[in-house]
Amino acid sequence: ITLRNNRLLTLEGHDLLLGWHAFLWYGGTKAQGYFRRHFIRDALFVNWQKIKKQCYVKIPTWVSTAEAFSYALIYKREQTVRYSEILNDKGELKTMQAMTEQGI
Repeated sequence: ITLRNNRLLTLEGHDLLLGWHAFLWYGGTKAQGYFRRHFIRDALFVNWQKIKKQCYVKIPTWVSTAEAFSYALIYKREQTVRYSEILNDKGELKTMQAMTEQGI
């Protein structure tokens, strides 16, 4: 597969050393300052810093498992939805009605 849309590739950050989650959660390092040089990525990063504390509890635990276990008060295992609960036997997403009946 040859990807030719350079603008989209730049926005996606195909050349980043770390994934987006590393920059959003940990801010990256000085050596990786190029992440914020792109005006859209920089705007997303600034907005994320503003709303991070409001959304922290709503973030799925698989984004940062180590943090989920280190903050036991925030991480509530009984409230966490697992893939096995939202996927059927074939591995497809259950219908909204089935998930509502299940209590999700």
